[in-house]
Amino acid sequence: QMAADTKEQLNAFITNDFAHTQEDIKEIKKDVAANKTRHAVITAIGTLLIIVVTILSRILF
Repeated sequence: QMAADTKEQLNAFITNDFAHTQEDIKEIKKDVAANKTRHAVITAIGTLLIIVVTILSRILF
C-alpha cells in the first residue's frame, strides 16, 4: 500500500509539474511574439526615419 501511495503521489507531482511547464511555455511564446512585434515596429520606425531624412536632405541640399 505504501508503494501504491508513493506512486500515486509521484504521478500527481509529475502531472502537476507538466501542467506548470506547459503554462511556462505559453508565457514564453507570448513574450517572444511581443518581442517580435516590438522589433518589427522599431525596424519600421527606423526605416521611415531614414526615408524622411533622405527626402529632407535631397530637398535642402
